[in-house]
Amino acid sequence: MALVTLIGAIAARATLGDSPTLMGGLVAIGTLLVLEQIFGQWAGALALRRTSRWGRSPVVLMVGEQVDDRALRQYSITPDHLWSQLRQRGIARLAEIGLVILEPRGHMTVIRAGTRLDRELLVGVKGLEAVPPEMFGAPGGDVER
Repeated sequence: MALVTLIGAIAARATLGDSPTLMGGLVAIGTLLVLEQIFGQWAGALALRRTSRWGRSPVVLMVGEQVDDRALRQYSITPDHLWSQLRQRGIARLAEIGLVILEPRGHMTVIRAGTRLDRELLVGVKGLEAVPPEMFGAPGGDVER
């Protein structure tokens, strides 16, 4: 919206100015578009840098009903936010939770209790040692019994 307003203002000034020229208006608008592109890339790089506080690896926040308070503090997540995320994913009771993983971009993955996990899908997840072995399927796709 701001970009369109500025382009309109520049075009109007070039048209209504003391010595309005089409070339002057095109140069001004071209300069504005180039600056918009540069600042857009710069802002994108800053946003990516801000998300680096999440780290590059996903992290386990909950195993079953057990919350990893240390991980919550480390990633500045309040219990209220965690409960809100669980409610949004249809969790009505703590007993329904198998695993909650904080993804690198801040989203939470909620895996329900009783779901068998493939280790390959959890490579690089911090705190995986807290997940009980019975939550994992056996190699080759068979479920451990």
